[in-house]
Amino acid sequence: MKRVLLYQIWRICKIVLIGIIFGCATPSMRATFEDGSFSTFSEHYRKKAMEYEKTGDLYRSLQSWEIVRSFQTGDQEVTNKIKDLKVKLNTLADEHFNKGVSHYKNNDVRASRNEFLLALCYNPEHEEALEYLKNKLAGEDFRMYEVKKGDTFKEIARKIYDDPQKEFLIAYFNDMGKDAKLIPETTLRLPVLEAIPKKPSSIDLKLKTSNY
Repeated sequence: MKRVLLYQIWRICKIVLIGIIFGCATPSMRATFEDGSFSTFSEHYRKKAMEYEKTGDLYRSLQSWEIVRSFQTGDQEVTNKIKDLKVKLNTLADEHFNKGVSHYKNNDVRASRNEFLLALCYNPEHEEALEYLKNKLAGEDFRMYEVKKGDTFKEIARKIYDDPQKEFLIAYFNDMGKDAKLIPETTLRLPVLEAIPKKPSSIDLKLKTSNY
């Protein structure tokens, strides 16, 4: 009995953590919590994962599949999906990185910066792309942002880019870890971006000329 209780507590904690990561819960998700139907919650993210993949938003698809796997650890289909998406994302990241290097060698700073940002969107841990952006392409396409009380990287990304998933860009460009606690009145340096989706939910970007 005690083991069953601990297991239920662990699953509830996992859902709370997921809620924190994604920032909100839909009415259907809240209903899932109330009736205890964890399979419904898992199915919700399975459908989201497939929707994101269809629209080309592979990174969010990967995140959704990883949530599904946390509830269905023995599902080989889910494991294979995650593996395949990681390969696709890394491949796309490398392709954009190589294009960025080519533009850089041709002294096309704006085009190269755009490609390196795309590489990071597909793989936020692409260290070579980050190295170019931070140390070789320091330019003027940035704005300054003063941290407000209660701000997090995710919340700032939501306000500035209308996309909380771009929180990693803010952390990277300010030499901070994603879990760093932000201090009010601190000034952050944010890259200025403009989303240009080829189709709904695509994560392609281009830099926008800064007016700051």
